[in-house]
Amino acid sequence: MTNNDKMKNTEYLIVIDIGTTEIKGVLFNPNEIIDSKRRDCSLSFPKTACVEQDPKEIRNIIYTITKELVDDNKEIVQFIKGITFTSQMQNTIALDKNGEPLMNILSWMDQRAQNFAKEVIWSGSNLFRIHGFPILKLLKYLKITNGAPGFNGKDTVAKLGYIKKNLPDIYKNVHKFLDIKDYAIFLTTGKFITSPDMAGITWLMDVRQGDFKWSEEIHNMYGLDPEKMPELMKSTSIAGSITPEFSKATGLPQEIVVITGAGDLLTAAIGSGAIEDGKIILNVGTSGLVGTHHSISSTDTQHYTGTIISGIPKKYFIISKQETLGGSLEWFKNLIGTDSYPEIDTYVQNSPAGANGVIFTPWLFGERSPINNPSLRGQFFNIGMNVSKGDMYRAIFEGVAYNLRWGLKYVEKISRKKVKKPEKEVRFIGGAGKSDVWAQVIADVLQREILQMANPQLISAIGAATIGWVGLGVYHDFTEVNKLVKINKIYKPNSDLAKGYEKIFKNYQKLYAQNRKIFEKLNTLQ
Repeated sequence: MTNNDKMKNTEYLIVIDIGTTEIKGVLFNPNEIIDSKRRDCSLSFPKTACVEQDPKEIRNIIYTITKELVDDNKEIVQFIKGITFTSQMQNTIALDKNGEPLMNILSWMDQRAQNFAKEVIWSGSNLFRIHGFPILKLLKYLKITNGAPGFNGKDTVAKLGYIKKNLPDIYKNVHKFLDIKDYAIFLTTGKFITSPDMAGITWLMDVRQGDFKWSEEIHNMYGLDPEKMPELMKSTSIAGSITPEFSKATGLPQEIVVITGAGDLLTAAIGSGAIEDGKIILNVGTSGLVGTHHSISSTDTQHYTGTIISGIPKKYFIISKQETLGGSLEWFKNLIGTDSYPEIDTYVQNSPAGANGVIFTPWLFGERSPINNPSLRGQFFNIGMNVSKGDMYRAIFEGVAYNLRWGLKYVEKISRKKVKKPEKEVRFIGGAGKSDVWAQVIADVLQREILQMANPQLISAIGAATIGWVGLGVYHDFTEVNKLVKINKIYKPNSDLAKGYEKIFKNYQKLYAQNRKIFEKLNTLQ
C-alpha cells in the first residue's frame, strides 16, 4: 500500500496479539490490514510440570513491535485512534504496588498447582461425586461461576491458591494478579483492568447477575483476597489513554486510547467471522479448540465443555479447549530435524489415509476437553518397521483431527439446544490453517466442508480489531467484522474415506479408555 493510499482513510488502530510463542503487532484501518510485525517469545521449563515466561521479555517485545509499526508508518501516526490487545489466557502474573513482577509468569500450561486442585479445591467424600467432582463443591462453582476448574492445576484459582500456600511472602506482597493481556493494558495505561472473558475462566468471578463481579465466597474458600484482582471492564470499553512512558518508548501520541480487548480464544472466534450462533470454528495453533457462539450459558462437566463469556458483550461461547494440537507438530518437527512446513505437507500427502496404521494422540501436556485429565501424554501407537517419517507426520495431522472431532460432538450437543440444524461447514483458523493438506485431512476425518480463512495467523488480531472498532464507535456492531474477513479456499470431504476414518476414530477413543490408568500411574505428581 502506498503512502497516498494510506492517507485516504484517516482512522487507524493497532492490535498487539500476545501468543504463547509469538507476539504480533498489526496495524488496521476499518477495511483492511495495513502492516504487521512478529517476534518470537520463549517458554522455560524449570521443573516437572512447570512452564514459565519472562514478563520482561513480553514487555520489551510489546514496546519493540509497537515502535516498529510507528516507525514504518510515520505518515499516519497522527491518525491512529487507539490500541488494543489480545493474548493467550489463564496465565498468572504477580505484580507489586509499582507494577513490577514478583516472579515469572505462570503459563496456561503450568501444572504445578495440580495437587492443590486435587487435594484442596476438589477434596471431599468419594461417595458423592459426579464425573470425579465432589457434588456439593461442583454445584457451588456452577451456581456462582457457571463452570468449574479442572483437576490439572492450570486454572487461575488453583495457581493463586498454590502461590498463597507455597510462596506466602510473594502472595503477601502482591498488589494485583493479572493475565498477559491485562499486563499489556497496565503497561500502556498504568491501570489494573481485565475483561469478563478473562476473569470468567479464573473461576473466581460471580456471573449470576450479569453485572459481573469478583466472588468473595469463592475467594474465601481458599483464603484468597479479592482486592488483589483487577477492575472489570467490558471488552469494548475504553481502559484509558497511554502513559507518557509508553508514548516515549514507542512514539505513539499520548492522546491515543486503549480499548480493553479480550482473550485470544474469543478474539479468534470473532475474527473467523463466525459470530452467529451455531457456526463452528476450529482453531489450531499451539493449543486449539472447537467452538461456537451461543445465546445462553450451559455446561457439560463430564467432557469439560461449556460456555465461557464471549468477547462480544452479552454473548457466550461454547468451547472444547484442547491443549497441544499444533504444539504436537512443532514438537515432532523440532525433534527429528529441520523439515520445513511445505516439506511436511509433502510427506503427509505421500502417506496413505490412515497413516499406514499409526495413530497419534496429541496429549503432550495433559488434556482439558473432551477428556479432563492432566496425566495424559502423547502416543504413537502401532509403529512397525514399515512406518515412514511421512506416516508419523500424517498420524499427527490425523490425531489432531480426531481430537477435534471428539470435542465437536459435545460442542454441538450443547449448541443444538438453541440451534437445531448442524452446520455443514466449519471455519479453520490458527497457524495450522495455512496448510492445505491439513485442511483436507480435517475435512475427511470430520466429513464436513472446511473453510480455510485468509490470514489464519492474524485471525485473533482481526477479532481484536473488531472489538477495538466497536469500542471506538467506528463499527456499529460486530457484523462489520466481515469487512476484514476473507475465505481463502473451501475443502470438501472425500466420502470414500468416511468408513475407514470412523473405524480409526473409535480405536483412537479406546486408546484413552485402555491406557488412562497407566498414564495416571506414570505422570501423577508426587
